[in-house]
Amino acid sequence: MLCLWWSVTLSLFSAQVMILITGAHKAFALYKAIEEGVNHMWTVSAFQQHPRTIFVCDEDATLELRVKTVKYFKGTKLHQQGAHCDHISQCVAEQSHSSKTA
Repeated sequence: MLCLWWSVTLSLFSAQVMILITGAHKAFALYKAIEEGVNHMWTVSAFQQHPRTIFVCDEDATLELRVKTVKYFKGTKLHQQGAHCDHISQCVAEQSHSSKTA
């Protein structure tokens, strides 16, 4: 437990943090990380306090989230990219293509 706490503490001092959550079996963890407050039982929830955290997830991982939450985050993603993405793999492909051309 100490090692896990220590690594989260150090990560909170990082410039940026990316958390990748995939699959329906991780949907509850994503729910606890995003929709509920910071909780010692769900260490990942501590990243709510980090100013530059990005959660990357697939559709299956969003199964436990409220519809309103999913729509909000999809809207911010579309606003930032300025393009329409139907699926996360399409968005990742578009991001990697645009970063190669820039």
